[in-house]
Amino acid sequence: MGPVAVAPSTIPTSSRAAAALDRLPAGTVETGAASLASAYGCAATDAHRRQAQELLVAPLLLEPDWPDPTPPLSFAGGAVHADLIEDDLDTFAALRAAAATERAPSPEALADLAQACRLPVTPYASRATLRRRSNDTPATPAGPELRSPGSPPTPPGRVVDLSTHWAGPLATALLADAGWEVIKIDSIARPDGFRPRAALFAALNGAKTQHQLDLRLPDDRLTFERLVGEADLLVSSFSPRVLPNLGYGRDQLGRLAPRLRTLSISAFDPAGPRAGWVAYGPGVHAASGLADHGNPGAPRFRACPVAYPDALAGMAAFAAAVDPTSPRHVEVSLDGAIAPVCGIAARAEDGMA
Repeated sequence: MGPVAVAPSTIPTSSRAAAALDRLPAGTVETGAASLASAYGCAATDAHRRQAQELLVAPLLLEPDWPDPTPPLSFAGGAVHADLIEDDLDTFAALRAAAATERAPSPEALADLAQACRLPVTPYASRATLRRRSNDTPATPAGPELRSPGSPPTPPGRVVDLSTHWAGPLATALLADAGWEVIKIDSIARPDGFRPRAALFAALNGAKTQHQLDLRLPDDRLTFERLVGEADLLVSSFSPRVLPNLGYGRDQLGRLAPRLRTLSISAFDPAGPRAGWVAYGPGVHAASGLADHGNPGAPRFRACPVAYPDALAGMAAFAAAVDPTSPRHVEVSLDGAIAPVCGIAARAEDGMA
């Protein structure tokens, strides 16, 4: 994906990537560029915007057979987004049939049932959802105080990376590009789902030292605890219950490594009503209201062209990791990372009202 240091770059030619960029919601590129610039303590430049564009569509640039977005699944007058593997299909079919028999079936009710079974299913929200968020988000992505560009303000350190797929590995790849030592822990029981995507996995993880561990095994736990004890930052992308269930909640980690900072990346706000929900970027996009186009004679809901919330969360997490004013325990959500984009859309709606 190229170095993070602010240097001119050109996006590789890809008609799919160019088409996806054209279909991203207004303000997406600017939001990513603002995160990259803030990490380096400077105002966003064209170089940051080019890099944000490249990161937003990285799967389409690196994997020619990257699948098209999953279309909305109609249900009860609305739709849901479902990121399912083959083993989940029968369970989801049964849940869908059960939800259809309820007195008031709705996409929200189906998503609730699916989430109770840990299936990444989210409802497509209406544009009204955007307006409810508009008072909480800036009109344009916030920028830092202008400083001379250069190295991130926090000196490079050592990172233990427990994250998988896109958002977390992107954040730690950016840290590695900035000079941090990154140690990727890949679960033997549940390896990173991007491993079969060789080019994308290498771009996100090639600069990291990699260990395959099973944290249910005593010897592997000792190895993990030794690595954590020598680290400055632990990055994870689990739902909030996973690390405590393994015996590595904040209190336990604090005893293992008193100076350790933690950065967790989740789909939704851990303090919000959807805390603990599992979802990927397309599901977060669906639940935001940004997918509701509502054009007569056309499908109301449209899937996002690429999972841009993951990339925005990765860039936001990178900025938070190097910010010396960040708290010891940082929480970044995909939903929070697209909040500026939702704010721009909401204000555009209000302007047309």
